Amino acid sequence: MRFLDGIMLVWRNLLRRKSRTFLTALGVAIGTAAIVGMVALAIGLKENAVRSFDNFQDITVLDIYPGWNETPGPNSQTKQLTEDSVADLKRIPGVVGVMPQTGLYGALEVQMGRMVGEGMQVIGVDAREAEKFDFQLQEGTFLSGSKNEAVISYLVPDYMYQKQRNSRDNKDEGHYYRDPFQEDSGVKPRLDMVNKTLNLVLTRHTGEDSLETRTYKVRVKGMLSEGKGQWGPIIYLPMEMVQEMNEWLGHSGFGTGGRSRGRNHVEYEMVRVKVASRNEVEQVVDGIKALGYQTWSPMEAIKEINSFFLVVQLILGGIGAISLLVASIGIMNTMFMSILERTKEIGIMKVLGATIPSIRQMFLLESGLIGCLGGISGLIVGYIFASLVNMAPQSNLFGMPGEELGDIAVIPPWLVLFALGFSIFIGVISGLLPANRAAKISPLQALRQE
Repeated sequence: MRFLDGIMLVWRNLLRRKSRTFLTALGVAIGTAAIVGMVALAIGLKENAVRSFDNFQDITVLDIYPGWNETPGPNSQTKQLTEDSVADLKRIPGVVGVMPQTGLYGALEVQMGRMVGEGMQVIGVDAREAEKFDFQLQEGTFLSGSKNEAVISYLVPDYMYQKQRNSRDNKDEGHYYRDPFQEDSGVKPRLDMVNKTLNLVLTRHTGEDSLETRTYKVRVKGMLSEGKGQWGPIIYLPMEMVQEMNEWLGHSGFGTGGRSRGRNHVEYEMVRVKVASRNEVEQVVDGIKALGYQTWSPMEAIKEINSFFLVVQLILGGIGAISLLVASIGIMNTMFMSILERTKEIGIMKVLGATIPSIRQMFLLESGLIGCLGGISGLIVGYIFASLVNMAPQSNLFGMPGEELGDIAVIPPWLVLFALGFSIFIGVISGLLPANRAAKISPLQALRQE
C-alpha cells in the first residue's frame, strides 16, 4: 500500500466517526496548547528580563577594580590600577577601549542661576577614550578634552530645584523643578542645561565649626540620552579637574587619581573596559582576572537568568506534557474501539493480500494523523493565547520606570516544530499497541466472528 493511498484511506476512516475523532483530537489540542502557552510565557518573561538588564547596562562595558589578595595576613597586598594597568588591559584581545575613572569625595552643590542641585555624583573620565564607549547624547557633544567642561546624565535636570525663602521661620525651602519621584512630573518641560554654565561649589572643614568653599565653573557640553551611561544624576568632568578638586578637599591618595613617583604610579579607583562584541566578553573577563584585577561581567547575570528560566520552561512544559500524555490514553482507547468495529474489514483486507506491515502502517497513520490534527489545533489556540497575553496592559515587571516591555509571550519557530512533532509522536506511540493488535488478527477468525 502506497503512503498516499494509506493517508486517503485513514482520512476517510476518521471522517466516518467525526465526533469520536473530534473529541480525541481535542484532548491532544488541549495538551499542545498548554505546552505552547506555558513555554511561550516563560520564553517571553526571560527575553524581557534579559532585555531589561541589557537596557540598564551595556553588556560590552566592564568595570574593573583593584585586585584584592584573598590570603589574609600582614603581607597581603592590593594590586592597584595604574597607567601600567591601563596599558596591560589594552593588550587583551577583544578590548577596544580602556577609560580610567575617578569619583569626587566631598560635599558638592550645583548651581545654575537660581536653580540648585545636591546629591549628584561627579565622575572624572579620560575624554580621549570616551568616544570608544558609544556615549549616546540626546543633545550637544561629549567632552573634547578642555578642562572646564562637563557632560550631564539625563537625570541631572530632574534633580535641580529652586530655593525659596520662607519668611515665617527664616529657612530655605527647596522645590524641585520637576520632581523625579512623581509619576506626573513629566507635565512640566525639562530644565534646559546644555550650553549653560554651572557653578560647582565644594565645601571643606578647615577647623572646628569652620567651613571653606571653593567654586569651579564648568560649561555643559552635552546631555546623555535617557537610560545611557551609568545610572543616576551624574556629572562627567575631565579627569584632571576631578583630581584638582579632590586635592583641594584633602583627598589625594588611592581612588582619586593622585600622582606619586611619576605618571606610571597614578592610581585609579576604577577602570572601564569596552569589549568589541558580546561574544568576546567572557574571554576578556578571563584575561582581566588573569592580570589579578577584580571585575564582574553582566553576562554572568544573564547566564543565571537563562538558567533560571530554563528550569521554569521545563516545569511549565512538563505540566503541559502531562496533559498531552493523558490525551494519549484517549488516542489508544479510540484505536482499540476502531479495531473492534473494523475487525471484518481487517480480515477482508488480509484475504485480499494486505500484509501485516500494511495493516500496522494504516493504524499508525491513523493515530499519527489524530495527533497531527490535535497538534495543529493546539498551536492555533496557543497563538491566540499568546496574542491575548501580549494585548494585555504591560506592567513594569522588570527594569526601571518608563521602560517598555516586549511581548510577554513569545512563540519561536523551534517551539512550533517541537509542539507539532511531539503531538504526532504521542499519537504514533499511542497507536503502537492497537496497531500490533490489528496486525495479529487472523483473517479466518475475523470473518467467522462477523
